[in-house]
Amino acid sequence: MAAQRDGAQPGEVVRVPGVAEGLVLTRPDDEEPKDEAFSPDGGYIPRILFMDPSGKVHPEIINEKGNPSYKYFYTNADQVVQGMKEAQEKLTGDAFKQKHLGDEL
Repeated sequence: MAAQRDGAQPGEVVRVPGVAEGLVLTRPDDEEPKDEAFSPDGGYIPRILFMDPSGKVHPEIINEKGNPSYKYFYTNADQVVQGMKEAQEKLTGDAFKQKHLGDEL
């Protein structure tokens, strides 16, 4: 399974079959957020980070098949899709709601 198109342009929406409806946005380097949460292992580009619905970055979601020195660099669409599926499983739906239910009370 792969994204419909490799090489997305900045701000382009990419739809991935089999993954919940959502947006994948790319940003040019000069628009990169300066918060340290957005560079958990350095400021190399490109890198992909996953956030929960509240906007919190989850650095534990990494490219398991990638270079351990560049945990957020994905070399192909299949790796990106795998990361998206992991993020969807961990950061949305019942599992996420149960884990964060106490945060809302």
